[in-house]
Amino acid sequence: MQFRLSLSNAVSGEFKVRAPLIKPSRLTDVSRGGVGKELSTGWVVNFAIGCTHACPFCYVDNIHKRFFTGKYPETKGEWGTYLLIPEPVSFKKALEETPWHKWRDELVLMSSTHDPFLPQLLPYAKAILETGLKHGVHFLIQTRSLNALQLLPILAEYKNQVIFQVSIATVNETLRRVIEPHVSPAEARLMMLKKAKEHGLRIGVIIAPIIPPNKLRPSLEQDLDTLMRKLASIGVNQVFGEMLHVRGFNIKRLEQLLGERIIINGEVDRWVGSLFEELLKKHRLNGKYWYEYY
Repeated sequence: MQFRLSLSNAVSGEFKVRAPLIKPSRLTDVSRGGVGKELSTGWVVNFAIGCTHACPFCYVDNIHKRFFTGKYPETKGEWGTYLLIPEPVSFKKALEETPWHKWRDELVLMSSTHDPFLPQLLPYAKAILETGLKHGVHFLIQTRSLNALQLLPILAEYKNQVIFQVSIATVNETLRRVIEPHVSPAEARLMMLKKAKEHGLRIGVIIAPIIPPNKLRPSLEQDLDTLMRKLASIGVNQVFGEMLHVRGFNIKRLEQLLGERIIINGEVDRWVGSLFEELLKKHRLNGKYWYEYY
């Protein structure tokens, strides 16, 4: 296939990629040696360094600064200000040289360290999906971006190989504007899920990160209950949830934005997990809460 790159938004730089594009991942169940998050059968495809969503709660920035700063100075910048994309020639070569048949019938996560459907990444995501799906690879797509709507017709052709999953942290718009400043409102993402369902895709949601009660959104119970009721009405196939993870500078960013201290510990995790599980039963949703501290 021919790979054509057309980008309208500026990026920080490029990096060379090598085959295979699919890498091992621990975001799988414990029986496969994973951490108990059922997002793949042990495989992931990440094809960018950075993410322009700039969500202050994201801990991926800490990972990039640990492993990439020496090679890519751009990662020294503030989270959300850098995005390195694949160098087109090396990407085309890696796309062609990846032995896609090796992952036939495997579930591959797209993606764990960036949104795969940022406007700058859309042509890469399209090329990976078209190639992998044709070779029988299954994908769990994880996104917050409405750009994914552009690829629904392609995904629908391989609906038995795709789980289309969206991240939503809250349906409280006041809180959303603070913790997801460059992401579309939850209602828009719910609409995208409906569209995916209409295309015959299996759909899911990760409710994350779940932030403890705060001044902007005092009632976590009401927020989660409202969101799960909406998910049940759409007919979501799976719902996962997890607490805010304290990594790097993310907790400090959030505390500065919220203007108050955030308490994260085992007791809070246990309370949130119990609430989450109760609401799953109430709304007859299939899913799981991923305990982080409890």
